[in-house]
Amino acid sequence: MLYPTLQAGGIISTAADHAASHIGKASGILLLLKSMPYHVSCNQHFSYIPTAIASKHGLIVKQGGGEERWVDSREGLCDVVYEMASIANAHLEKARKLVDSVPVEALPGAPAKASVLARVLLDSLRKVQFDVFDPRLTRGVLGIPPLWYQLKLRWTSWRRKY
Repeated sequence: MLYPTLQAGGIISTAADHAASHIGKASGILLLLKSMPYHVSCNQHFSYIPTAIASKHGLIVKQGGGEERWVDSREGLCDVVYEMASIANAHLEKARKLVDSVPVEALPGAPAKASVLARVLLDSLRKVQFDVFDPRLTRGVLGIPPLWYQLKLRWTSWRRKY
């Protein structure tokens, strides 16, 4: 969705597309993490968690016959969320390094705002020790008051630092 937004704004830049790509990846990962409580409430397993990461943190165990079984481990889940959030953070950092090569007219657009949203979610996850079931994440906008979120958007837009 970020590419068409850039194009609709008349911005044709490889650097802007590259930054938007990293922002989109980070946002996608973080929104999947944020949606975990909903998926659990619908009795859906975490099929979007890479098997290697889930196994590494003890969420998947092999049973006899080669079958895999999900284990209910809050600590393991927090470790998985931390690892996936770290990947999202790496994408945001790559996008941040590209900001100097992005055209000025692209900075206040949707990709930049999506990066602020992703950063807010990362900070909120960090505050709750990456426990996606913590009720504080359901308050306001991703765990922070709506006014504070709007101020963050304005502040980063004014500074042109995403």
